Amino acid sequence: MPLSQNGYPAGDASIHNPYLPGTRIRFPQGLRRGPAGDLLLWLAGQLHKRVEDGGTGYGMWGYHHRTIRGATGLSNHASGTAIDWHAPRHPLGARGTFSPAQVREIRRILSQTQHSIRWGGDYTGRPDEMHFEVVASEAQCARVLEQLTRNNQEDDMPTAITTSLPVGKRVTLTIPPVQGGAAGWGPAWVGIGVDGGDVKIRGAVHVDDESGWRPLFGGNWDTDAVREIKANEPRSTHSYGLPNGAGKLSLEVVGVTSADTPIEAVAVSALVEYALR
Repeated sequence: MPLSQNGYPAGDASIHNPYLPGTRIRFPQGLRRGPAGDLLLWLAGQLHKRVEDGGTGYGMWGYHHRTIRGATGLSNHASGTAIDWHAPRHPLGARGTFSPAQVREIRRILSQTQHSIRWGGDYTGRPDEMHFEVVASEAQCARVLEQLTRNNQEDDMPTAITTSLPVGKRVTLTIPPVQGGAAGWGPAWVGIGVDGGDVKIRGAVHVDDESGWRPLFGGNWDTDAVREIKANEPRSTHSYGLPNGAGKLSLEVVGVTSADTPIEAVAVSALVEYALR
């Protein structure tokens, strides 16, 4: 199997195309499924919040099965482990396309990833300031993501956990205790976003007291455990507050309800956000 420069398998078998949480921004042709792609998506969210507004997403690039420009090896884009951020604003070969303040913030963000992501602006040869690529193993990316979601990296922003939801597979997340813990976790909510087709989702939340598991959407198990979510609705339409003491979240896409829509065309993701007390 061909490998991209960073050692990840190339090809589109493991690619999906999630929205940047809270926006309509996507990276055309998508990102790698799993921790490497999720860490890139986290970094993109930080660029959007702290460095440069992503706008409509014009000029963003993700998966592309091609060689490195000017070389023969496969680009990290070929494995979905690289993104280009606002390519027209930061053209290949140009330096100084970000301000000094923006560069300092980019370096702080890269430090938060424990340098599991490399910036093309640091290349010693031809600069590529639009470009960010994974340079760590999948296991290391998973460890970094876990730390990012458990530590308060930004005092003035909610902590967020992002996950993709494969059709037909239950995903259970252990989350910091809502309105609890030494870190001062406050209120929390989960937003669900869908692209490519309408789906039905079963949701449950576990509260660490005698009540145990309960339906995420409220009500009772017989009538309210499953909810339909349409692809053309914004994530904010399907944002649900989590009860105090919640420590686990279970989500399962139980079916696609859009007529003639293949399962592989549907992308579903969840975003858990916290405010600090």
